[in-house]
Amino acid sequence: MSLLLNRCRNPQLTAVRSRILNVLPAASFQMQKLLGLLDIEFSETVPTAAIECTSTPRLLLNPDFLAKHCQGDGDLFLLVMHELHHVILGHTRLFPRVTRLDNIVFDVVINAMLCRQFHATVGVGLFTNFYDWSKFPERLLRPPPGWPHADRTTALAGLSKKEVRVFEALYYSDGSDITYFDLYRLLLEHCKVLSMKGDGDFEDLPLLGSHGEVDDTAHPLVQEILRDIVGGWPPPPVRIRGRDEGTKPERWLFPEERDAGGIYRRALHSLLNRCGILSGSGRAPLKLQREPVVTVAETFLPQARDRRAPALRRTLGVAPLLYRTVNTVIRPRPKPVPVTHVYLDISGSMNDALPFITHALRRPLHEGRIRLFGFSTIVSEIPFRQLAGNLIDNTRGTDINAVLQHLAGISPPACPRRVLLITDGYVGQPAKHHLERLRHVQFDTGLTGKQAFSNDLQNWTRVTVLPSLESKL
Repeated sequence: MSLLLNRCRNPQLTAVRSRILNVLPAASFQMQKLLGLLDIEFSETVPTAAIECTSTPRLLLNPDFLAKHCQGDGDLFLLVMHELHHVILGHTRLFPRVTRLDNIVFDVVINAMLCRQFHATVGVGLFTNFYDWSKFPERLLRPPPGWPHADRTTALAGLSKKEVRVFEALYYSDGSDITYFDLYRLLLEHCKVLSMKGDGDFEDLPLLGSHGEVDDTAHPLVQEILRDIVGGWPPPPVRIRGRDEGTKPERWLFPEERDAGGIYRRALHSLLNRCGILSGSGRAPLKLQREPVVTVAETFLPQARDRRAPALRRTLGVAPLLYRTVNTVIRPRPKPVPVTHVYLDISGSMNDALPFITHALRRPLHEGRIRLFGFSTIVSEIPFRQLAGNLIDNTRGTDINAVLQHLAGISPPACPRRVLLITDGYVGQPAKHHLERLRHVQFDTGLTGKQAFSNDLQNWTRVTVLPSLESKL
């Protein structure tokens, strides 16, 4: 695969490339590098646009759609950025089966992110012209009329309270109080009201991007290059709580600790004790275990088990002065109790809670009662000296399979029998083959956060909801 700048032979495609690069934000988002990675082609097999991230990645554009809806360079830029975000966020690979409802929710989030980021430079005309505000759920895919200058009360007049909350979180707040699950729930409730069933509920709703028309499973090399490029992008002004594949692993500064109070500490320590951590202080717990101990003694009495005696008689003609005897005795000996592995979610959605959790984990970690790991889409062990103010590897995404792969890679004698996860719950579904290999492991979960989500953790882990930290934030 050539990573040099691809030069289009078709003059129309060359013009498309120039239009994208002429948009004001294009330089800050390294569009020159992205377009050098992608071959641009016209295709009528996709309704709007698609990115095919195989070993020869292609950007496919529908010429009729461009002529009708992307007459402005800013609209074309938003279309390309919309499709790129599906690949970057890894939506099609975060869920075992992507439904029509999934695709709508993904588009709602991506369109809001792009509107918040580019409304001042390229506008939001692509979304306001393509989607009808008077129809549900089309209006979720665009900003409110007159946004961001119109009065929000007037713009959102006539909507249900649940819809108003979604729009306020997507377009008027920092996005920290809205989740993918909130959008799912809103759409599902609408389905019930209309007595609809299945994925055919919104089949007539037009969506930007491919949504399954092409193979968008990213080639590993393409994915690595995309992460390098995206790592240099300006941060988005709003980030929806949920799951994504994160960015390229980078060194991340662990936050300073903060005391959440006795109620939270006691709840977390009670959970640690249920995971097999014993009470006490000062050192890791010990337990008496019976094991065979071999002892060797010497005596003047002849011993049939001493094989030296026949050899000495044959070679030297004399018997040994002292005979050796070997005995096996079963004795109790203190052994360290196997410590619980604690996997702490360090993705972006956990930022606010981490200082309080690490403060509560400091003592058991110092005493050797737990081994602490941070997980995003990778796993990094956190020694005691790195609890605060130090650097560990973090991609800021989330994937529970990274934890399961880490456990599966530990040799059976050293693999823990109890594992504790501390997360807000947005971890994705575990792969069945990983759980099959880890049948001997008991999983517990401490669920934290005001928007905690337990669906991904059902049926394979025992969930305990920790006290709310909302008053501490």
